[in-house]
Amino acid sequence: MISVKVTPSLEREKMIWLFGKNALRTLRRIAFVGVFCVVAIIFCVVSYVNHVGNLFNLIFGILLLLKAVTDYLRIRHAPKKRFRKEQEYGAEKVYSFDERFSEVTETGKGLKVHSKYAYRTYRQAIHINGWFIIKFDKYTVAFNENEFDEGSPEQLRQLLRDKLKVNFEEK
Repeated sequence: MISVKVTPSLEREKMIWLFGKNALRTLRRIAFVGVFCVVAIIFCVVSYVNHVGNLFNLIFGILLLLKAVTDYLRIRHAPKKRFRKEQEYGAEKVYSFDERFSEVTETGKGLKVHSKYAYRTYRQAIHINGWFIIKFDKYTVAFNENEFDEGSPEQLRQLLRDKLKVNFEEK
């Protein structure tokens, strides 16, 4: 039996943000904000240099630029927001892995939730820089090699390699 006890951490939320289900969508949003920012700057510069229009065009361009910056900041601070929510909830999760199932026990604010998952429900598992990232259909979990209660990272790596085969990556 391999067991990992996890408490909220900002670094974990950043790993989930980077490798989770919404990672590609987040990167697209950042790219869109960049394009939006460039368009706003071009709009401001052309309005100012060519003396086209009036003060309204310049103000409109500045507002577009501010919108791009605030969108970027909102996207960038998403992991911090999730971390604060996890801290408020006081959640503590225990992930257990055996030959047939993996189990998650989550406690916080007087609640206790216990779930079992077959290995076939895993979309992907990644081991990178001392972190295990496990992707399910609807969410992603991450934990560090230092958080093992029972078993070792090598045992979990071997178990995931055996159970997931091509869906397990080591980077």
